[in-house]
This record gives sequence, C-alpha cells and structure tokens, in this order.
Amino acid sequence: MKRILRSPFLLTLAGLCCANASAAPAIFARTNLVAWCIVPFDAKKRLSPYKMSGRVAYTWAPTYMDAAEGSWIGTPHTYLGFKGRTEYGANSNMPFHLMSTDWQESDRLLVELLAAFKSSASVVEVGGFGTFDGVLTKHFWDPHIEGTFDGEHLRYWDVDWGHAHGATVIDNLYANVSTATFERWGAKITASGKYSLGYPRKDKGQEIDALVNVSGWPIREMRHALLMDDWPVDGAVS
Repeated sequence: MKRILRSPFLLTLAGLCCANASAAPAIFARTNLVAWCIVPFDAKKRLSPYKMSGRVAYTWAPTYMDAAEGSWIGTPHTYLGFKGRTEYGANSNMPFHLMSTDWQESDRLLVELLAAFKSSASVVEVGGFGTFDGVLTKHFWDPHIEGTFDGEHLRYWDVDWGHAHGATVIDNLYANVSTATFERWGAKITASGKYSLGYPRKDKGQEIDALVNVSGWPIREMRHALLMDDWPVDGAVS
C-alpha cells in the first residue's frame, strides 16, 4: 500500500498557500515549481567509509581482549563509549553509552560494525536523536543487549512519536520493551511487548506482540503507522 505524507507542517503550509492564492497567484507560477520526490528507504545502503575518530585503550590476550574504561569511537552524528571484555566477538560483556544526533546513521553504523562479525542484523527505518545506555553480552554476531533509552522526535513507521524513554532487551532481532513512554503535544502512549527489528523475518516470527495504552493521540498518525491512510476516520484516540 502506498504511503501518503501527512505532515502537520506541510498541511498547514498548503492551507496558507491556498488561502492566499487569489492575492498572490504568482506563487504558483511555473518558474516557482520544482521537481521533488521521496526516495524509498534502502536497508542495504552502506554509509562506509565513515568519518571517524576515537580512542581505544585495550589489552590483548590469547583468548580475549579487554577494552579499558574511557574507550570511545565517534562519527559526526554518533558517539559510542564502551569498556569490558570480549573473546574476540564471543562471550562478551561490554557496557556502553551511545549518544546520537541521527538515529538512522547510528543504526547503520552499528549494523555495519556487527556485520564484520557475520551478524545477521539489518538496518531499520528510524529517526530522531537521543541516548542509549546498556550492556552487550553473548556474541557480536548474536548479541543480547539490555538497556534504557531516552530521545526526542523518535521516528518509526514514518511517524514522529515525540519524546520517548523506556527500557528494552534486544535479543534474536527482537526489541522486548518492558516499559516505554511516548509523549507529544499533550498526547501520550505507553507500550510494552515484543517488536521485530526488521520484517519479514527469516524465522517467520511475528512482527509485533504488544500492549499499548493511548491517550489523545491523533488518529491520522495511527492510521499512517498501520498503513491505513485511506480509512475515513479522524480526530484523537484514547
């Protein structure tokens, strides 16, 4: 089903243009028209090589590597501080702190780093900025990650969910959310459950199994997230 862009800013701008069309028809002159398009999301697109800097203090041993506290790597949009031990990708225990000004770039970066260890993780379409504090255990190619997140303008399913914070466990390419809160313009959503990080899945597992409580959220955005833009229902839902 084709998605339809439903931005409140763009709709308001369109309304203002229409309201003033008779007074200023020149705004619609052919010389003012430009061609534009929405480029489809490409999960396989690689951004590497990245502009990157960092500092890593480590100890090599025959069967493991220790990264000292204060180790970090960074790109223009992503900072990753970390420490801990890994048996060269296996049996890892690495606490980390992630800061991002662009969740999409950060997600692509982490997926490409894990791909070096033959991880099957794939990029998901996401946006916004914020932080994630957690611990990575198990293996780099099959990680178990537990942590908390806090961010602004979190975008998923092509909807801006506003300020988001909560706790999650990521395992088997699922985000198991124990508690998460999303707030924007006085509306609020609380959610818990299991969300697939990419779909369809190779194991044919579910995309989502969650409990969601909604208060005052615009129906048009819920419809858009669920690919139901053509449903003739509007207003706010609680």
